[in-house]
Amino acid sequence: MTKHSYCRFQSRIETFIKSTIHQYSLTAKTYSGLGTIIRGVFKYGKCHGFTNISITTFLGDLELSKRIFQRKVIDKESEVFNEDEIIVVKDYLRKKGTIWD
Repeated sequence: MTKHSYCRFQSRIETFIKSTIHQYSLTAKTYSGLGTIIRGVFKYGKCHGFTNISITTFLGDLELSKRIFQRKVIDKESEVFNEDEIIVVKDYLRKKGTIWD
């Protein structure tokens, strides 16, 4: 692969990643899953002779701002325990030692 075609590849894959993050409002955690899929596809391709690109190096060098990712707002009412229940659970654990007692 020539240097020019590799730079074109980098530009295309970076555009794909950024547009996918924006289009699907990915969080950092869901982007991690996308990165795993991309890494797996390229490793498969490299193993079977379809490409010689080191996607791990590319993804490691890719700099994405934290602001590009969607932030998940947690509603206090939808949490597993509310503030009062947390106090009760902590007291129980202090007395019993574990949740299994």
